[in-house]
Amino acid sequence: MENSSEKENLNSEQEVSEDELAKCPYCGSTELEIYNDKLICLSCGSVIFEDIVDTDYETRVFDASDIYTKRTASSSTPGSIEIHSIKIKDSEGKTRYLQKESRTKNLLSALGYLNELTVKLNLSKDVKEQVQYYLKQYIMKRSVRKDRIKALVVALVYITSRILGQPRPLDFLVKATGLKKKEINKAYKLVRETLKIEIPVIDPEKFVLTFGKELGLTGETIKVGLEIIKRIRSLGEGIGRDPAGVAAAAIYIATKLTGERRTQKRIADVAGVTEVTVRNRYREICEKLGLEIDED
Repeated sequence: MENSSEKENLNSEQEVSEDELAKCPYCGSTELEIYNDKLICLSCGSVIFEDIVDTDYETRVFDASDIYTKRTASSSTPGSIEIHSIKIKDSEGKTRYLQKESRTKNLLSALGYLNELTVKLNLSKDVKEQVQYYLKQYIMKRSVRKDRIKALVVALVYITSRILGQPRPLDFLVKATGLKKKEINKAYKLVRETLKIEIPVIDPEKFVLTFGKELGLTGETIKVGLEIIKRIRSLGEGIGRDPAGVAAAAIYIATKLTGERRTQKRIADVAGVTEVTVRNRYREICEKLGLEIDED
């Protein structure tokens, strides 16, 4: 009798109600999947339940109707597709099965890497959420090899940061992640082709804002950097091809004018360009605007 009672208690502990599985308690999303005996939110990557056990026989599914007829492994024929599932009870006591998607593993891996980059690159909440959305859309439409997941995430960070007006230079992302530019460029092209995303042309002024915040500069210095970009435009002058290099040089000049000093190396690191680029753009801007500023 004691063994029977213990077994009933164990089974009751393992039961998960449909209400509990309805949505993520952290972000409210209803996009949930079972992976490695864990119930995971595909929106934020949170683990909601662990060690979920289905005590029924292993099931195999040939078509949609088999989910409800619960055909077991012993009654299956060779070559059938196995789908792991967990049995849950709804509010009316009826049994239904929560299935795993075949691409869940790649999505969870991508979300995990995105979480790492969010901390490492200090990404805003808006950028992170938009990248999550693009990741789910892309992985639903195209399969991704495991060794290309990181490049996909970085490419989406690059694209999304540009769209939301918080651009990160590609060279900066290459240096921060250790990935090859060729890998990121390939993922970038595939994303644009698959999701049909329109990416705006980068404005040097937006880089000035982004770099200024990264360098911890005051609003006054950032404002001077923006004014330098505007003065160059008013003259109809073009300075270099890379807007990140132009913005870095404008910030360097602004720090010299306001006394809020930052070295060329520090600015170059944040901008993802070389010190030579900052120095060349700095000299060109000073020449165009007639500025006389001593270089470090």
